[in-house]
Amino acid sequence: MYEAFIDLDELIARCRDKQAKQFIKEAVACYKAGAYRSCIVATWNAVVFDFLHKLRELKLLEDKEALNLLDQFEKLSSEKKVKELWQFESDIPKKSLKPFELISIVEMSDIERLFEDRSRCAHPSMTSLEEPFEATAELARYHLR
Repeated sequence: MYEAFIDLDELIARCRDKQAKQFIKEAVACYKAGAYRSCIVATWNAVVFDFLHKLRELKLLEDKEALNLLDQFEKLSSEKKVKELWQFESDIPKKSLKPFELISIVEMSDIERLFEDRSRCAHPSMTSLEEPFEATAELARYHLR
């Protein structure tokens, strides 16, 4: 069960994967500095690396679906297939739910929202040039949590 309010530094300590932990640490630093767009982007990166870490753990248990997905990611990455890698990333919420059941349906919705906000933060073309997307402290903290 989740606590009502958690210290951001505690989030760093709870992160198991070394790479994901680095991104969460960066996201917290961005948040504390008021760089909320950067915080959201770093939080998304932490989710991606956490997902890959969990796939590696499942691979050790000889999960064929995890092995196939890791092989797919490594192939796309080595071939620098940017569009396909973007699609891989955008599928992480759904893949985390099914077939792996790493998250709940509610958490899937939250992670999909994080991906949308990450895109709005990282790609200026996703919003109006007259009114660029402004991430708020509350939104950044919500995604960090």
